Amino acid sequence: MSPLFARLGYAWRRHGPAGLVWVAVYNLVYHLIGRKRPSGRSRDADPFDEEFGTDTGGIREIRSLDVLALPAARYAVRYGPSGVQGVRSALDKLPIDHTRFTFIDYGSGKGRVLFLAAGSPSRRSSASSSRANCTKLHSEISRA
Repeated sequence: MSPLFARLGYAWRRHGPAGLVWVAVYNLVYHLIGRKRPSGRSRDADPFDEEFGTDTGGIREIRSLDVLALPAARYAVRYGPSGVQGVRSALDKLPIDHTRFTFIDYGSGKGRVLFLAAGSPSRRSSASSSRANCTKLHSEISRA
């Protein structure tokens, strides 16, 4: 199935016929207007990614991921990275001895939280994601 038909099928299932027309018109206008605007600061510049040489930032719409054919994709939302300070704060506030626990990140996306957990005193870090293209990244982080 071509990516275009997969995206159309996803939009049809999620929004129905009338919603599909609305989404198509909205995207057409968005892209036409968006191409005329000057592109100021790069949206890809993320301080965490620049510091560590990673690619965990940026918003990824569900249609750009390899999960459209899955039945649960109808309920999926776009990916957005977790805030560095929020994750570090949450990990620091846990009233546990981190060295006695394994950190597991379910639905780990691009792995930012896993990177942050790997820097904590946890005994081990592990991740799980429904995205096939994250498997290699997660195994590399887990070995680090």
